[in-house]
Amino acid sequence: MKLNTDTFLKWLFLLVYLLIAFIYITNVIQPELIYHSQRPPFILGCDFFSTFLIFPGGIAQYISDFLSQFFYFGWRGSLVLLSCGLIFMLSCYFILRSYNAKVLSFFWIFIPVILLIAALSNYTFPFVAGIRILLVYLAVWFFRFLLKKGLNSFVLFCIFAASIYYVAGAGSLMIFSVTIILANLLDSENIKKSLIFLIFCALYTYLFALFAYKYIFSISPEEAYFSILPDMPNFIKFIPEVLFNIFCYSLPLMTLIILLHQKILYKYVKKGTDIVKKYSPTIKKGPFSILTIPNICFVAVIAGLSYFTFINTFDLHKKNIILADYYCYNEKWDKAIGVALSDKQYDIFINLNFNRAIDNTGHYLDSYFNYPQLMGIDALIPDNISAIELSEICSDYYYDLGYISESQHWAYESLTVLPYNIRMLKRLVMTNLIYNNYAGAREYLEILDKNFLAKDFVEKYRPYLIDTTLAARDNLILEKKLLLPESVHLSNIISNRLQDLINKNDRNRKAYEHLQMSFILSNDLGQFMKNFQVANKFYSKLPEIYEQALLMYLFMTKSANMNQYNISMDSQQSFYGFLKTMHENNGDKELAKADLEKYSGTYMYYVTYNSPLVTKLVLAKGDGQKY
Repeated sequence: MKLNTDTFLKWLFLLVYLLIAFIYITNVIQPELIYHSQRPPFILGCDFFSTFLIFPGGIAQYISDFLSQFFYFGWRGSLVLLSCGLIFMLSCYFILRSYNAKVLSFFWIFIPVILLIAALSNYTFPFVAGIRILLVYLAVWFFRFLLKKGLNSFVLFCIFAASIYYVAGAGSLMIFSVTIILANLLDSENIKKSLIFLIFCALYTYLFALFAYKYIFSISPEEAYFSILPDMPNFIKFIPEVLFNIFCYSLPLMTLIILLHQKILYKYVKKGTDIVKKYSPTIKKGPFSILTIPNICFVAVIAGLSYFTFINTFDLHKKNIILADYYCYNEKWDKAIGVALSDKQYDIFINLNFNRAIDNTGHYLDSYFNYPQLMGIDALIPDNISAIELSEICSDYYYDLGYISESQHWAYESLTVLPYNIRMLKRLVMTNLIYNNYAGAREYLEILDKNFLAKDFVEKYRPYLIDTTLAARDNLILEKKLLLPESVHLSNIISNRLQDLINKNDRNRKAYEHLQMSFILSNDLGQFMKNFQVANKFYSKLPEIYEQALLMYLFMTKSANMNQYNISMDSQQSFYGFLKTMHENNGDKELAKADLEKYSGTYMYYVTYNSPLVTKLVLAKGDGQKY
């Protein structure tokens, strides 16, 4: 009876652990951010599926891409991940039972789940790697089950090795082979027979992988033997670390430890276990009668290991980079702004999304310097950086401005590295509708119709292809058409791009504000003043940032014509207060910095401390995140 109660409480602890893991994955990791970060492609149909049949591990990739679609829905993605974790646990449990492993057997089943959740904390972790390892666990479990039924181990190994290679890839084959070899050593009492099986498995694995690489599949040398990770674009390429490698080789490592225990260390461990049992106090009465020191230690170790693993692998700053873009994509502008301002570490992606968010809330000029604009004009015009990882942001930027041809160009750029990316496929539907290219819009809608995540979008815009007057009455499409510049060719000069938009529609306030901001950020106040009079079209009262730039211009040119401009007293007090503080510190900006922090949201502070013309901060070539 005691054994049954003990077992029941262990499985109860497992269920509680899985519930806590579900809450952690849903609310902290947030699967929708994994989807948003990687945009795994998936469309229904034989043509798409057939592309996964021509390389080893393709079927695992297809399964992963399909399951990853559920990440889009948040908690449903958590259920998918939790289901994978439960399968890890069950397969691990039955594998250990086949080893007759009794020492810490229940402890081991938590290890792959803890490592999987830790890996998911990195938003570039490809889920397919987890699927490939899971398939190894399942293959070993099924192999051991059939072996117990009396089937020939050599024949079984040949069948399973070939299958796991094709379904999960070369790296999975290697892990499977090592595990089976160690398990055979664990089972066998005949050293000679074990060595024969070991040599056979090693040779078969090597020769099979070599033959497949040379004569069957068109794969790179890196993919021929040990590859677990898929080929990914550099900007979302996962960099494996120690915990990932432990996760990949967790099953052979557990098998090795059990082998060492049963063959070498058994008598020492048994002696220690007997001592623990002898001196472990047990509550003999009441509902807690099975609480012993080993059981309490087991719970404490699993809880502690999970806590320290998760807390040391989760990076809030990296999450905020994705979260800011996620909120902007879903047009939750205030949340995007909140994420940006809450993060104390500068990042160009957060900067770009902050700028887009304040632009779409109507607080562009009022809030611009609330975030440190360390990259200056590069954070205003994203394609000024010319990095492929910014292609979606560039497309969004020009779409917001109404420069549709350039938005379309960057959507195509994005699809070259992230094919079937529904975010950009939706964009191409919209740009083609704006250009009255209904054939082009139909082509992309047909692709989107094969992805269940785009169902609502397809249902909304498919009628536009049948009744084109719907597009003519769509407010968003009408607005974008009114903003289209006369020339579809993009100037290399930033100010000319924005001027093209103003020339088409002189009431385009957004283009005007971006034009003036480009001059302000590059400290070209002469050009700013040339366009200053146009401000009367848009503002009854000058924005503070324009007043600060105007005061800076008048101060630098030593102009005495301040009275002709209606500059507010608040802006004057702020400007001269800044100058006074600098004077009190003998012009030493480093000495004055602490006193000037209260002006951190002003143009004066930007020019003095944050402008890249002062800091000499530049992005590393070809990398949108290194400075």
